[in-house]
Order: sequence, then C-alpha cells, then structure tokens
Amino acid sequence: LDGESVYRLMKDEGVTIMQGVPTVWMMLFAYLDEHPEIDARELGLEWAGIGGSALSQAMLARIESDLGAEGGQGWG
Repeated sequence: LDGESVYRLMKDEGVTIMQGVPTVWMMLFAYLDEHPEIDARELGLEWAGIGGSALSQAMLARIESDLGAEGGQGWG
C-alpha cells in the first residue's frame, strides 16, 4: 500500500466516500505532492473519514483544499 496505489484505486473505482487512518491520507498527499500535475479534486471524492487517531486541522485543510471533500473524525 502506497500513495500511488491509493490514488489509482480512487480514480479507477470512482470512490466518493473513503475512510482511512491518518497514515493512508499522508501517503496519498505525499504522492500528490510528488505529482503536482495531478488535480485530485477531479477524483470526485465527497467525504473523507479519519479514524485510528485524531484528525489534525492541517489534514482537514488538505482534504478540503486538495481533494475538494468534506472530512470528519470517526471513533468506533
């Protein structure tokens, strides 16, 4: 599992809602940082859920700005 595989899966499957621990989101953002030609807002993600540890304001800001999605914290 790496940022590229997460991105490709989101793109290929048309993911609109995704849950992940912060590490998964950080891998995705690292991949996007390495590929500035990608406009991740075009993925069509609508909701990003974070679990496993606290959602930082910085991560929420990236979800909103880079992915164009809403984000939220989930506890199980």
